[in-house]
Amino acid sequence: MAKLALHYGPKHINTNYHEMETPADTPIPPAPAIPRAAKVGHKKSRSGCQRCKTRRVKCDEQKPICGSCQRHGAECVYPEARTHLSPTDSPEGPYPRRRRSYRSQSRKSPSPTAELFPRDLSEHDDLDIPESKARRLMELRLMQNNLLNIVFGPSNSTRVGDEWLQLSRNMVPKMSLKHDNVLYASFALSATHLLRSDPDDDAVYSARQNYFVLALRQQREECARIDGQNAEPVCLASFLILRTSFAMMQERPLDVYAPPMEWLKMGRGAGAVMWKANAAVTPELSPSFKFFLDSYQHILAEQALDRDLDRPFSAVFETITEQRSSFEDQQAYRKTLAYINLMQKQIDSGEAIFPTGRMLQAFPMIIPGHFIDLVEARDLYALVVLAHFFGIAAQIDKDVWWLQGTGSRPERTAVREIKAIRTQLDESYQNMMLWPLMKARLESR
Repeated sequence: MAKLALHYGPKHINTNYHEMETPADTPIPPAPAIPRAAKVGHKKSRSGCQRCKTRRVKCDEQKPICGSCQRHGAECVYPEARTHLSPTDSPEGPYPRRRRSYRSQSRKSPSPTAELFPRDLSEHDDLDIPESKARRLMELRLMQNNLLNIVFGPSNSTRVGDEWLQLSRNMVPKMSLKHDNVLYASFALSATHLLRSDPDDDAVYSARQNYFVLALRQQREECARIDGQNAEPVCLASFLILRTSFAMMQERPLDVYAPPMEWLKMGRGAGAVMWKANAAVTPELSPSFKFFLDSYQHILAEQALDRDLDRPFSAVFETITEQRSSFEDQQAYRKTLAYINLMQKQIDSGEAIFPTGRMLQAFPMIIPGHFIDLVEARDLYALVVLAHFFGIAAQIDKDVWWLQGTGSRPERTAVREIKAIRTQLDESYQNMMLWPLMKARLESR
């Protein structure tokens, strides 16, 4: 089956998340638009195959294999026939109230992050949330939560500047009314916020997964034609998607450690979108959005390969250079450590939490792509550097909701990641872990 790539201008996200292009001098042309027939309503199938039911698409009920499964080369399994509905049975809407067994089984699957982060958007081309009362109520709930607890929440009001307040309170809601990529990304972020307080709410979980996929799919279509008309919503959607993917890291199981590649690769693609859209914006750019772009350009401008590293980052880099002779590797490590060093300087200077949080979110957008490749290869020095990144997060996570734990999993994201990385390192690497362990208050454990 052909795989579709999520194009992000000069770089693109491969939706298999196995490979990611690095910046090139020659831009990759956008994927040609594929005409698709308009979706039409259809009568729900009660006896369709399990795969079509899971994907919520019309099943033609052909046996032994339906047309959809035959087209995708997938196994087609029909549920056992039922003679009647029990008094407690009812047709399931798009957002079931509870499916605890579904959640628990998925977390025990061989690839637990596959459910959190879609690996192939082409498998979701037919995803459509049917119009229903359940959908309207869920979207109202997500919109209300976004306004009351994220946009107008007390923590947001006291820690961000006026320009960012204008962006989140005025620009994002207006963009959501016209651009589905921003709307769906806002819904996915709001649902992720709700899951912090009630991680077992499978209605919200199902909604988050659906809207996250829809946001990625719509973003892919918009990125194929970035111009002055859609540069702003594409950038805003990238920011919301990246923020959501960061928050989703807290949900991933770490019993068997795997680096957070989905977040890192989404961030790399989001960065490519930002830089391409920045070149496409028009002089009539809104002041709040100009501030948004300039703030990320400011971060990039301050990041320099030749800046001096403070301890403990300089000590880590010295150890790495003794073992790694590759110039490309050394550059990747140095630039990444310099960016982490810059965040620590902000914290030490007493700067507000929000700018540091914004730099945390921008981390995969700005660091060298080669460092992300080293993390994917599970290079142990790369994991040590990644632990230092989470050491920054551990210093501000008490005041940032997307870094915090949940009721059933109270450990914060940074603490979980640092502990998991430590299990991958032998004794010779442990001295380099002292600083992140100290920042996460784990040095005595």
